[in-house]
Amino acid sequence: MVAVSHILFLAGGPGRNPISGAEHHVLTLVQELASRGVDTELIVLLWTNDAQIEAALARIEASGARVVRIERRRGGPGLLSRLVRALDCWRR
Repeated sequence: MVAVSHILFLAGGPGRNPISGAEHHVLTLVQELASRGVDTELIVLLWTNDAQIEAALARIEASGARVVRIERRRGGPGLLSRLVRALDCWRR
């Protein structure tokens, strides 16, 4: 049996469009694969969550694909803090 994993980086928040062309393409692909019975998972590196992202991920889960959320840890606004948290998210 074939298993497919996709990794997607998402960052929502006020004034952002977290699901643009490339992200929309991956979400459509994941849903279609799951609907055809392919063992599919979507690994989401989630910088900032919002309602639009949660709605999209709920649709993916409803299609039968697994969704794994790896959220960036909270921290300070400084460059070093952001770098450490980004590297930690990618490591996980």
